[in-house]
Amino acid sequence: MNVLRLEGRVWLTEAVAVTIAESAERAHPDEAGGVLIGVLSRSRPWVTAAIEIPSAHASGSYYGLPEGSRRRVVSHHRQSDGRLGYLGEWHSHPSDVVPSRVDIDAMKRVARDLDACSPHPLLIVARRRDCAYTLDAREVRNARVRRVRLIAAGPLPPAGHDSESGTDLRWQPGGAHDYDLAPIR
Repeated sequence: MNVLRLEGRVWLTEAVAVTIAESAERAHPDEAGGVLIGVLSRSRPWVTAAIEIPSAHASGSYYGLPEGSRRRVVSHHRQSDGRLGYLGEWHSHPSDVVPSRVDIDAMKRVARDLDACSPHPLLIVARRRDCAYTLDAREVRNARVRRVRLIAAGPLPPAGHDSESGTDLRWQPGGAHDYDLAPIR
């Protein structure tokens, strides 16, 4: 029997990819960044929103999420859809540079931060290549950071869709929700 292996994969809506690329382009030659919002589907991230958060300290080689902004953004989005939660952060690099040691260490701190409720946070870096941006995704697991593959996905089904389609939607303690999108048997 073949079993679909999902580890190392992250679902990302097309709208999120566009938001990140457009934000990076507007900020160029400085960095831009923000928060990734979404759910967990079969314990894998499904990023449904990338929220840009301006930073007064952004430069061509630095972006730092302003203190307290993560909590405010997540709280705001949960008011509109209680299934949503914090999945990680994103920022741009105005040149073709992989995530730095500072980037990696910051995400490891997020993984240890109980307030973040995200033991496996994502980091998406929009890297400028020629005249366009390429998305480079990493995930923290067991204190290690590994590259993950981004898979194009559609938007999250509307709230309440689970009862109509026979899917099992469950809350995931620890932040985002975990949705088993396979039909209930």
